[in-house]
Amino acid sequence: RLAGSKADNWWLRQSPQVLGLQFVDGIKRADRDNTIDLYMGEDYMDVLAEGEWQKFFKVKPEVFTAEEKRKRKSHEAKTKKKKKDRTCQRRKKD
Repeated sequence: RLAGSKADNWWLRQSPQVLGLQFVDGIKRADRDNTIDLYMGEDYMDVLAEGEWQKFFKVKPEVFTAEEKRKRKSHEAKTKKKKKDRTCQRRKKD
């Protein structure tokens, strides 16, 4: 279960919403990573609340909604299926 959760988080980190985050200059890697985890999770208001987001971001990001996350995970599942199908097709040819 933990591995599945880590994979989901990796895919969510590749989304345009996360890749487009504009962090303040000089933010440390650990702080950036922790901020991303909070932004993607249920506690997103911890980093998006007024007076808090300014500590981490140059521009206040939009909430990464549950619907957007579902779409991203759906895209991930389709991508994995296509990759698996291609692998199976190659094995059949060999």
